Amino acid sequence: MRLLAEASLILALAIVLGGLVLGLLAGPQHPDDPE
Repeated sequence: MRLLAEASLILALAIVLGGLVLGLLAGPQHPDDPE
């Protein structure tokens, strides 16, 4: 089960990183956003 857990963690990290990259490529959609 350890392999499955590691795969799930890697998949989750990949999704998060992918979302951040897409967000950066899309550019500042909300420049007034505090974040």
